[in-house]
Amino acid sequence: MGIFSLSAGHEHVVSEKIKFITVYRMGMRLYDFKRGHRKTLEGIKEIMKELFGEVREEHGHLVSSYLGLERIEVWPEDKRIAIDTKSRKVESDEAQKTLRVWNEFLYRVTGYTAKERKKKMTKT
Repeated sequence: MGIFSLSAGHEHVVSEKIKFITVYRMGMRLYDFKRGHRKTLEGIKEIMKELFGEVREEHGHLVSSYLGLERIEVWPEDKRIAIDTKSRKVESDEAQKTLRVWNEFLYRVTGYTAKERKKKMTKT
């Protein structure tokens, strides 16, 4: 049995017998940048293109999708980055790949690993 979390605080338990994972709208989250790691919107767009493929701009927000993430919307919010996601039902192997790429995206944008983000969230 494995636990997958596409966003801190939203875990989905998957067993070998389950073919699909139920996924939910995870909502908007604000992420801090690690000191000295702040990215411009253009820099974030390049990372999104590399990891997710097609990226478009809508009203100053970057929008994309990737496997289990039906919609990924990113925009600057003060000195942080706001990310709103909507996920969809996918097979467990796609969910695992989505999680790996999602964590890579957040690491490259914020400078924090998944472990560091979790620790940071539990401090508050």
